[in-house]
Order: sequence, then structure tokens, then C-alpha cells
Amino acid sequence: MTDDSVITPDELLKQQAELQSEAQSVLDSLELLKILSEKGRPIIEGSMALGLMTWRDIDISVMQKIAKEELNTIVNSIWTRQGILSLNLYDNTNKDRPDQPNGFYLGLKYRMASSVNIWKMDIWFIDPVDPRLDLTQDYLRSKLTQEKREIILTLKNTLAPNPKYRKVYSSRDIYLAVLEFDVTDLEGFKQYLSKTNREL
Repeated sequence: MTDDSVITPDELLKQQAELQSEAQSVLDSLELLKILSEKGRPIIEGSMALGLMTWRDIDISVMQKIAKEELNTIVNSIWTRQGILSLNLYDNTNKDRPDQPNGFYLGLKYRMASSVNIWKMDIWFIDPVDPRLDLTQDYLRSKLTQEKREIILTLKNTLAPNPKYRKVYSSRDIYLAVLEFDVTDLEGFKQYLSKTNREL
């Protein structure tokens, strides 16, 4: 007997491609990269950049150290766009959250008029020389193969409902486990977490 609820790798790849297309429509509709480029160099990161999307989330880093007051123009430009549901700001320049970048965080929730789907966008304004990542986008991309892409998408889809996701572990842990430690399944990921005293 097969489990009809299980999503196959081919279905996950198709879903990923559809999310990529929808994400680009969101960015175009908001003119978000144009707005952000007024204060720095916006770079799409995370699952959209790597072709590993499993849900409606876009990560962007703006490579520019800016003053808090400079955010006002950007916030005002974005807030007036139709479809913005919420907007949150967080100042992490004092490194109150040491696991997060040294900079300003802007979180958005957005829904296009033609859709019922809500998108979440995480935007960080950071110093271009901030050594916050030891695994760069280019490095991660160089390690990706079709097989590893399917493994990552499967793990992300399986682990997403877990309440510990984003609290105990993140997508980056999945990328690291698969690309650096050759994890191929859920049991392997559990073992990866256990080495750092974490568990699902």
C-alpha cells in the first residue's frame, strides 16, 4: 500500500519551479529590488537563489551598512504598495541575537491581488564585509547536484511541519547536512543534529 500523501521528488521539483515563478512575480509586482537598490545592493539568497523552494518565503540581503534613519524611506515606499499585510523592523546592530546578522531586519507579509497566497519576505541590511556566513551562496550552489537537490527538497518538505523548525534547526542545517556531511534521509539528519546536542 502506498501513501498518497507522500510527495515524490518529481512533484517537489515541479512545486519548486512553480514557487520560483510566483516569487519572481511577487518581486516584480512590488518592485522590491528597485526600492531596495536605492540604499544598497540587494542579493536574493536562500532557497530562491539555490532553486530549493518548498514554501512561500524570499530571503534578501542588502549589502550596505546604513543608519537606522535611512530605513524610513524604504519602509514608506514599501508600506504604500498594495497587498502589504504586515511590516516588522528589528535592530540587531548590537548583536542582541548573536545567531543573526549584524544589521537591520525588515520582515514583510504580502499577498498579490490575483492570489490568495501569502508570501513572507526576510530582508537584512548588513555590512558587505560581515562574516556571518561560512557557507556562501556560490559555494552551496557548487555542491548541489540533482540528487542532492531532491534530497534537500524532500527533507525540507518532511520537516517543515515540525514545531522545532526555525527554533532548533533551520534550512541551513539541512543544506549543511546534505552538502557537507552526505546526509541522504531523515534518520541521517537526526544523527547530524545529535552531534550538536539537538533533536527533532
